Amino acid sequence: MNIKTYSKNNGKFCKKNRKVYKYMEIYSIMMQIQREIELDKKDLKILEILKQNGDFTTSKISKLTAIPITTIHNRIKKMKKLEIIKNYTINIDYKKIGKPLCAFIFVSPDFEFLKEKNLSQLELIDKIAKEPDVEEIYQLIGRYDIILKVRFGDMNKLHYLFGDILRKKYGIIKTETIIISYDPSNK
Repeated sequence: MNIKTYSKNNGKFCKKNRKVYKYMEIYSIMMQIQREIELDKKDLKILEILKQNGDFTTSKISKLTAIPITTIHNRIKKMKKLEIIKNYTINIDYKKIGKPLCAFIFVSPDFEFLKEKNLSQLELIDKIAKEPDVEEIYQLIGRYDIILKVRFGDMNKLHYLFGDILRKKYGIIKTETIIISYDPSNK
């Protein structure tokens, strides 16, 4: 586009030029957002360290990365504002809290059941996610519709989850379970 396209016409923009000006304004805002979101090597180093231990102070991160404390602080603040860092979490020793067993359960709901209950699949996922033994849940595209990651203390608890919770309460008709035999994050 030619810069003359944006020139004023007797102190006022003509209709066509107002539209072009609006697009330029939107483009400028989008470019500003993109510049804010771009991460460099320093941001990635900070994220990697926080991913390993979200409890580290800016001082500790500074020592590990040789990046000044104020830079660390400002970068973390920026990444929080942009929701790149959404929250901080913990790693739980599940053996110590009585849930040493972990499984992935692929499930397919009975769509007639969902229709009767006036539920969408996403609403069903939201309800199942609130069950205490369900750690993670995702909608899938493929042979199954949903996958759950569950933690439990013994096989009786898993049996209860299948029979009383998934099948009776949520109308799940098809499942496939994979029990984790070794989890390096939970030694």
